Amino acid sequence: VYYECLGLGDPLSEKPPPARRLLSHIRHPVCLELAVILWLLPALSLDRLLLAGTLSAYMALAHSLDKQDLAYLCAELKVKVRLFAEPQGGSVEQNGSNHKEKGS
Repeated sequence: VYYECLGLGDPLSEKPPPARRLLSHIRHPVCLELAVILWLLPALSLDRLLLAGTLSAYMALAHSLDKQDLAYLCAELKVKVRLFAEPQGGSVEQNGSNHKEKGS
């Protein structure tokens, strides 16, 4: 809605094709949250049992990752892990060299 109101176009057009493919058939997180709420509340009446079962079956059958989705997610995870594992390049060296200069 935000992009449409500002006339910025489709935000998915900026994503690479594998990301667009994954996002086109992934379920919204609210579906999972609703299922958790339905299954974890202590009182489970017959109508709630039917709703929770139907919703759980829908989420299990309607969304499944295939090899292309899994390969894309694994590649993205590796990029993120590598990004967070890298030390902060120049900040440590600069602070160390600045500290040595002040001591001289």
